[in-house]
Amino acid sequence: MNRNRKSRIDVSFVAVLIVVLATLAGCSAATRPADLAVATTPVASSSPLAGQVRLVRLAGNQADDPLWTPELDSTGFVTALAHSLADAGYLAPDPDKATVVVTATVERLDQPLKGINYEVTSKVRYTVSANGEIRDIPIVATGSASLVDHVVAAERLRIASERAVKANIRAFLDRLAAW
Repeated sequence: MNRNRKSRIDVSFVAVLIVVLATLAGCSAATRPADLAVATTPVASSSPLAGQVRLVRLAGNQADDPLWTPELDSTGFVTALAHSLADAGYLAPDPDKATVVVTATVERLDQPLKGINYEVTSKVRYTVSANGEIRDIPIVATGSASLVDHVVAAERLRIASERAVKANIRAFLDRLAAW
């Protein structure tokens, strides 16, 4: 009887452990803006955009917008974009004196519903206004994550989303560098 009681305890423990792990597997930490910021080569001081950019707004940033997921929010995206522009030397120290205006609209963030390897696609439309010229710069970028990155599915999705957004910001900075 003692042995039978012990096996019931072991089975109960395993059952509770499975429920706890399954619950945790569904949870995901929010994207950290620092993980989205892009390190890049600073813009040359002779560039007409150096220290002249003002990030005006991020379109589609309402909290109930279906493009924003628990893994990615508008605050994280705009913070990462602002940090990336500042680190590259584009952001104006005084926004009121900036001659270049940037807006960003997240048009799509395609995330898979399930899988082992995740690939996320981000589509952001940037608009750059400078000296009476307006340039529309649509950027599509992907990011992926596999079991090597994390065993928990929700974390793989977060990592793939971060990589997609980071690649998108990097591609935008590359386009600015070629201005």
